[in-house]
Amino acid sequence: MTYIPGSGGSSSISTSSDVALNNVAQGELLYFDAGILKWRNAANAAPSDASTTTKGIVQLAGDLGGTAAVPTVPGLSIKANSADVYTKTEVDTALGTKITSSEKGVAGGVATLGSDSKIPSSQLPAIAMTDVFVVASETEQLALAAQEGDVAVRSDLKKTFIHNGGTAKTLADWTELATPTDVVTSVNGQTGAVSLAKTDVGLGNVDNTSDANKPISSATQTALNAKLNTNEKGAAGGVASLDSDGKVPVAQLPALALTDISTVANQTEQLALAAQEGDVAVRSDLKKTFIHNGGTAKTMADWTELSTPTDAVTSVNGQTGVVTLTTSHISEGTNLYYTEARVAANTTVAGKVDKTTTISAGTGLTGGGDLTVNRTLSVTNDSTTQKIEVAQGGTLRATRKRLNFIAGSNITITAADDSAGNKTDITIASSATGTENVIRINAAYTAKTHEALICDAGAGGFTVTLPAVSNGARVRVKKVDSTTNAILVVPPSGTTIDASASASVNAQWQSQDFLSDGTIWYFI
Repeated sequence: MTYIPGSGGSSSISTSSDVALNNVAQGELLYFDAGILKWRNAANAAPSDASTTTKGIVQLAGDLGGTAAVPTVPGLSIKANSADVYTKTEVDTALGTKITSSEKGVAGGVATLGSDSKIPSSQLPAIAMTDVFVVASETEQLALAAQEGDVAVRSDLKKTFIHNGGTAKTLADWTELATPTDVVTSVNGQTGAVSLAKTDVGLGNVDNTSDANKPISSATQTALNAKLNTNEKGAAGGVASLDSDGKVPVAQLPALALTDISTVANQTEQLALAAQEGDVAVRSDLKKTFIHNGGTAKTMADWTELSTPTDAVTSVNGQTGVVTLTTSHISEGTNLYYTEARVAANTTVAGKVDKTTTISAGTGLTGGGDLTVNRTLSVTNDSTTQKIEVAQGGTLRATRKRLNFIAGSNITITAADDSAGNKTDITIASSATGTENVIRINAAYTAKTHEALICDAGAGGFTVTLPAVSNGARVRVKKVDSTTNAILVVPPSGTTIDASASASVNAQWQSQDFLSDGTIWYFI
């Protein structure tokens, strides 16, 4: 008979000749094994598990597929082949090139990132950021926790100082802003409170790869994810290293913006500056100084004026700082500097006598001496030898010690000794009618004794004032114009003409004489 396996799990035997019946024990069961019919004891009807040498039961589960005779492993197509699997030695070698987690944040290791994905300030070297403080005294200024580049505005002095990095805790640590020193005003183009991201320090390329691209097992990859390549320490595109002080070396920090000082002529130039916080602008048109406060409005609100002394010298002859002046720096003006050549050429000085010159007393004089001090020459009273010269019309007539005045006809001579003035006053006056001095006038006039005034009032009337009263004094007034303009004659203050305060000459050719007896004036 023939056994034909059925596709539905049932079987049939065509002829008994297809089944070996010899050596079959009672109770054995017939079973099919790899295309061959075999008998098995009923107690052992369940087939045994397959091994590398014996056929048996194989359960095609998990990663297995196919048939018991020809099993397959479908999952092998997504598993790494032998070329992609590393040996332990190779893995250990690869791990040796990685940075261990114990090197994070320690001296000589690598910088860590905080919860905000930034390098902690404790792992950054000292970077001076400009801070501006307003203090009221030197005590407050010296108490500041300042770094190089910090600015202190002294409200008591109206001055501004910048920290020069000194550590003496005295004013020697501060420099007046006349020569401000450079300070950090930005980091990587950022101003204000700056926080650095990993991309700012070259750590942007250290992200883990996805699981789909892992060349090794997940456990190994997890260990590698905690490692960095050692050649990435301090290298471009790698990570920042730490020096022996546990700080990032300055060479690995990006360019830091320092304080720049610009002199501008107006507001337009000031606002056009590519300025950062801490930069200084000196306005030559306003004579003022401004510091950038970090604003971004591109208006004057971005700038803070620095306190400048209003009651002190800010420059001397265009110079600032420690100024030393010589006469070359100061214009002479009208007061010229002394030089030997100028003195020698001065005609006034050249015409002076030397102070060693001696003055000797001559006849009738005492005193004298050199000119080192003031000298006085005194006249000696000598009635015998003192004489005066007498001249007439410029012609010398005599030299005598005494003059004698003799009154002539119609002449009165009076002498009054003035002891206080050390002089004698001689008055010579006419005592009778004599020759008159004729004067032509056409405006106000004060007459003199013995004058005849020819008056022309054609252009308008005017006043004639008589001289002081004196015995025999005489004045004559005559009007010659044809107008009705009057000539008013008045006496000097304190006297009258007869009993009147004035007299008037009104008509053409009218004449009026006035005579004084020494007390008042009279009409004649």
